[in-house]
Amino acid sequence: MDRVRAGQFAALTATGLLGTLRTLGPTRFRPCASPDCEGAFIDTSRAGRRRYCTPDLCGNRLNVANHRARRA
Repeated sequence: MDRVRAGQFAALTATGLLGTLRTLGPTRFRPCASPDCEGAFIDTSRAGRRRYCTPDLCGNRLNVANHRARRA
């Protein structure tokens, strides 16, 4: 039963990704801009300017590091 659910979940996920790709285009699939992160994300923001996979985590870490470098 678990294999059936895993297959259904995979099909649902693939369908969602293809729909997003058709709607937003391939340029909205991006790697995270943080040098310490290997994550990727789909930029669903209206302006299309999102840079981090998790802005509260990756973006904040980078901003803190830049601030500390300026203060040093």
